[in-house]
Amino acid sequence: AVSRLLTDVVLPLDYNAVVEDLARHLDRIGKDVGDKLDLTSLRAAVKQLGEATAALRQAAADPSATDRINAALMKIGRALVPIDYTRGDRFSRDPARPLPPYPSLDALRALAPLPEGSDEAKFATVAAVRAANRVHFAIEEAIAAAADATR
Repeated sequence: AVSRLLTDVVLPLDYNAVVEDLARHLDRIGKDVGDKLDLTSLRAAVKQLGEATAALRQAAADPSATDRINAALMKIGRALVPIDYTRGDRFSRDPARPLPPYPSLDALRALAPLPEGSDEAKFATVAAVRAANRVHFAIEEAIAAAADATR
């Protein structure tokens, strides 16, 4: 893996697998949350990210685009990796303990079992919306990086 990272002309990073994994997690969370939180725009952003990363992969065939493609792949990683490996942002640290996949979506998972209309659910909804917005922002950054490289 290290050899390929050091020698491949285009970085061997495939974010389509990340997109598919994130979509599966959102589908599962969406079923659990039900009508408590609308994830339509977040799901649409994930779909758009899949299209953007597919276009980026096609653009990688052009040798003159190598620098742009590699820069975009690094920007995409900087946007997507934290949502899969941290609960917060880049300025706060998580304890060195195992985390579930996409711990940034934990607030959405916490909302699912709460009784609708309860005070707990209201507070959890605010936290879930913030978490969804944080993930949505990261996805938008990744889409923008891919779009910039394929223009």
